[in-house]
Amino acid sequence: MSQLKDSTITRLRGGRCRGAILILIVLPLVVSCNGSGTASEARRLKTIDVPPALEVHTINDPQARERVPVLVGVLPADFPSDLPLYIPASLIDFGRTDEGHRSVSLLTPHKPIQVRRRLDVLLAERGWAATAEGDGNLTTLRKGQRRVRLHIEDAHPGTVYRFEY
Repeated sequence: MSQLKDSTITRLRGGRCRGAILILIVLPLVVSCNGSGTASEARRLKTIDVPPALEVHTINDPQARERVPVLVGVLPADFPSDLPLYIPASLIDFGRTDEGHRSVSLLTPHKPIQVRRRLDVLLAERGWAATAEGDGNLTTLRKGQRRVRLHIEDAHPGTVYRFEY
């Protein structure tokens, strides 16, 4: 028996059984820290609701302002004042057509159908009579002796509409 004991000690000292030593040391640590048992239940912390210590008011913070749709650009001085515009819009071109009429082109981010419907309402409110021509992109507007042509085109994205007066 003493030979067996001496050979075990020799192996342990020789480093052949390091794994066994590690298991013998680590196993009790793992068992004691696994969280089961009454000791872990006694260590549970109580939850306490704490009222806020600081109240932050946002009344005086800067507030965003609602942007009102506008026309970007300046219309020519001779543009008919009773001719309604679809807003929001940007003036993108003005000048003369090949036939010698004046023209104003505007761009809006909305779809052509939305522009068409709103302009139809606005034109009727201001006394303009509208007659659609061709595929519906061209409309002749009449008010008394005056005649204006309205072109509405899909700009992908948005819509370009042009008055020829």
